[in-house]
Amino acid sequence: AESALLSILEDEREAKLALRRGEAEQRDLARRLAMAQHVAKVGSWETNLQTLVVAWSDETHRIFETDPAKFQPTHAAFLERVHPEDRARVDQAFANSLKRDGAHVIEHRLLLPGGKVNHVEERWQVSSGSDGLPALAIGTCQDVTERRKLEEQFLRAQRMGSIGTLAGGIAHDLNNLLAPILMGMDLLRQFSTDPRSARVIENMERSAKRGADLVRQVLSFARGVEGM
Repeated sequence: AESALLSILEDEREAKLALRRGEAEQRDLARRLAMAQHVAKVGSWETNLQTLVVAWSDETHRIFETDPAKFQPTHAAFLERVHPEDRARVDQAFANSLKRDGAHVIEHRLLLPGGKVNHVEERWQVSSGSDGLPALAIGTCQDVTERRKLEEQFLRAQRMGSIGTLAGGIAHDLNNLLAPILMGMDLLRQFSTDPRSARVIENMERSAKRGADLVRQVLSFARGVEGM
């Protein structure tokens, strides 16, 4: 009997040790997951669609600039952080996602304290319960502000490059039109001895040269843009 008791106590001790090891492993896994989310700037969230209980990871709180100890995440509280111009679109997208299982994605802006505007990408999936009704929404929230800035810079550079190409083409065409006019001024002077005609020719030449100067400026601008 004593041996059996000792065996039971040993089993209990091993069970407690295994439980503590499991809890330690879970804490370590949670710590590593939180670190990975922080590095990737990707937070996670979960919404129980039957109880409406919402849970955010620490990184999601960081992205939304909320205090996990004070801020209680709800769908309404989330929408308050969404930029007013995007709010209706985001709310409608979430409502539409409840009508079917599967993955969903939307990009929108956040209006943060102090008026700062960031861009985030939300990805989530809705699953139904045994009754066929939406039961759970699990998703991620990624801060894509820097990516959007780089994309905007790239698009701006593309637009400037297109403008430079267009300006260069127009300048070359204008230069081709002005060149024979300037070359023809000397011929006009040879055939015209009338002082009044000479003044008209002089004004024409002055205007043509001014146009040629503008063409050179445009060409200089075009070369500068294309060499960005």
